[in-house]
Amino acid sequence: MSTVSIDKIKADGFTVPSDGIAGSKILVLGGKGLAGTTVGIYDKIGEDAPVHLGDAHVGANGFWSFTTAELSIDEHKFFAKGTDSEGNTVRSDRYVVEVGSPLLTEADIKFTYADSEVNVTIDPNHQHLNAVSVDLSMFGGKREAAATLGDDGKYHASYTVGELPDYTERPLLFAVSATASNGVGSTTVDNIPPELTDAMIKTTATDNGVVKVRVAAIDLLGHAMDHVKVDLSLFGGGTDVDVPLTSEGNSYFVRVANLDTSNLTDKYVVVTAVDSAGNENGFVDLAEAPIVSLIGVSSSTALA
Repeated sequence: MSTVSIDKIKADGFTVPSDGIAGSKILVLGGKGLAGTTVGIYDKIGEDAPVHLGDAHVGANGFWSFTTAELSIDEHKFFAKGTDSEGNTVRSDRYVVEVGSPLLTEADIKFTYADSEVNVTIDPNHQHLNAVSVDLSMFGGKREAAATLGDDGKYHASYTVGELPDYTERPLLFAVSATASNGVGSTTVDNIPPELTDAMIKTTATDNGVVKVRVAAIDLLGHAMDHVKVDLSLFGGGTDVDVPLTSEGNSYFVRVANLDTSNLTDKYVVVTAVDSAGNENGFVDLAEAPIVSLIGVSSSTALA
């Protein structure tokens, strides 16, 4: 018999590409096959055995369509199995979609300021979104300003302000957060790197070669850290030492022994904190006794 295929999957009338995000729990699958063939629709989730969702029938035009019941929020690996009148079977390739909230990262947010106007662009990366809003409150605008879909396929929001303060010393304030929603849920991300201060970091070095670093789990802006690294290379240690979260969950702490803690003059550690959106900031902590901190914030986030 001829082949059977799944050629497209739609969520709320919009095509979801294979390996894409479906913004609805009810999907419409469509494909081709030999006229008169019965097509079984199967769904495999994780390591579970495939589940038979139901059957469709290929029409005289060679096309079939199937609408699912409400699906779980998960990755779904769909395939079709065609059976002709003589019992011959053929199986399609998999068509994988994830039913869930929009996939949005800080890299999808672009921010510019010129001629007293703040402009924010959000790239949906070919996802169908029900709505996008931008928090412009730090510029005097709305906390949930609606972004509109442009001809370029991206969402745009703008706000005209007066003279913007000089944030040269604190560039992280040139930042915004955006919320994208579909029929399943919403996702909020920002391009604001963690705000570290000397009060958040305590580094101690002892004369027997031990360096301890403790970092608060919540930054100055109330954002939780996702993970923390420390550079101990000036003490003869590693450049990318993981700082685990304590069991109490209120700080990150690491103790490293067998280091060179002699002559602490000009020795320092570099703490790198990354939040759940992937925004990163570094903080230089001078190694003295007691420790004296020096703010040297540098961000990898490009606010283009």
